[in-house]
Amino acid sequence: MIGQILGAVGGLATTYLDGKVAVQKANAEIKVKQATGEIDWDLAAIQATQNSWKDEWITLLFSIPLILAFCGDWGNNIV
Repeated sequence: MIGQILGAVGGLATTYLDGKVAVQKANAEIKVKQATGEIDWDLAAIQATQNSWKDEWITLLFSIPLILAFCGDWGNNIV
């Protein structure tokens, strides 16, 4: 019984270490690509869109007619 528990704990530790190694390999690969200039364009594009109003403008542009469609006849009820 103790052997099974130790085996399960050992398997859990191995899985944890494998996960940490995978994260470190991914980070190393990203740093290599940055060093060689393969992903500079992607990083520049992401940084350029962080302060962009384009998405918000499109949302407002399409939201206004949808909101007005449910407002009813405001001007036709005046006598």
